[in-house]
Amino acid sequence: MCITPVFAQESTQSQSQQEEKNETKQDDLKKEGVKKEDKKTDEKQIEKSEQKKKKKSNDGFEVEAQAGLLIDANSGKILYAKNENEQYSPNSLSKILEIAMSFNKLKPQDTLTMSNQAFKSYDHEKGVLWIQLGETLSVKDLQYATMITGANDTLAMLAEGVAQSNTEFLKTMNRVTKNYKMSDSHFENIFGIYDEKQVTTCVDLSKMLLEGFKNKSFKDCFETRKYTIEPTNLQANQRMLVNSAPVWDKGNECYVEEVTGAMSSYTKQGGGAVIATAKKGGLNLVGVILNGQTSLSANKDMKEMMKYGLSKYQTLEIHGEDIGEKRVPIYRHRIHMNDVIFHVDSNFTALLPSDVDPASLTTNIEILNLETNDPDKIQAELVFQYNGKEMARCQMDKQVIYTAPKIFTRFFKSGMPVLDIVSIVVLVLFVFAFVAKKLLPPQ
Repeated sequence: MCITPVFAQESTQSQSQQEEKNETKQDDLKKEGVKKEDKKTDEKQIEKSEQKKKKKSNDGFEVEAQAGLLIDANSGKILYAKNENEQYSPNSLSKILEIAMSFNKLKPQDTLTMSNQAFKSYDHEKGVLWIQLGETLSVKDLQYATMITGANDTLAMLAEGVAQSNTEFLKTMNRVTKNYKMSDSHFENIFGIYDEKQVTTCVDLSKMLLEGFKNKSFKDCFETRKYTIEPTNLQANQRMLVNSAPVWDKGNECYVEEVTGAMSSYTKQGGGAVIATAKKGGLNLVGVILNGQTSLSANKDMKEMMKYGLSKYQTLEIHGEDIGEKRVPIYRHRIHMNDVIFHVDSNFTALLPSDVDPASLTTNIEILNLETNDPDKIQAELVFQYNGKEMARCQMDKQVIYTAPKIFTRFFKSGMPVLDIVSIVVLVLFVFAFVAKKLLPPQ
């Protein structure tokens, strides 16, 4: 369970941009309505507005790439966004989806052999691990090699193993995007080669990764930086693989210590593309950069974006048993019909600004829809506050207990008025007394 954060002082990039648009509209209206003699005064107001906007944009940071997205993986909350729903080339980041597909279809201990069909399907000049025709590797070796190096030869083998051919594998990819709710993505080839029709968005790529993480084996693969392929039937030596993504390379200027996994790719037409995850305490971040000017600039953007998220936010884990419960009695015509018991069944996390002291948080249970007097409609939310300001809230679990006799419960559920119920009860008692009088022998 994850609670919905509510940050009164929060100012994400997308919110800032919207405010700027509103201010611009207001300034335009001012200029249209001002008289000629007030022109100088109006110009001063516009100048002040421009200075305000410039100061606001410098409060945080701005990625140089065309698009960027940072989300909290636990809650799905967007922490930073720039053109997050605009379509750009995914480059080789599309291979993450393909690897996830292989985890759902193939067993890691199974083996695949480089066929003539697969061998002819990719460019042998670059982006390969030099797998030989007829060479056999385990599915796990192929998955890790594709994830760590982005190799096209190992990917071709996986594609054939999953769907018998690249063509069928591509069709499956585009079907899977619908299952993952990647509504703005489409693929024209499996190798990440630039194509105007091969597009995705930062939001779709984040969905893709988080959907893949539901499979622990896939998550382990994404978070593995080094891997060794043992000798095969045609290769006498080990193959040592190392992920070269700059944000995950300790010797690179873009390195971020908290990064737990990354893939970086660059094409001349598609620019730099990076997807990465980072962890600090209970805080788990997913970042996506698309269409950077260069591979280096895209990774610099990722570094700054991750540093922003790691410095501005924290995650607090809360144990359900520490919350306690809230009991709400339900009365109908002075009859105690139900007790609605609100509680929290499991542990959950709360996303909070980093400057909030968790020890100073207070909690309050807020009852909703109480005026309906309907146990099915009444809800409760757990509200977290800091210095009187609401920081986050989550919906609580509930249990409905019937306290009145079943006959009352049935009558009230049917909507029968209380006078009718009383009349029926009196009538039943009268009939019972009458029958008893007739059946009992005279004294």
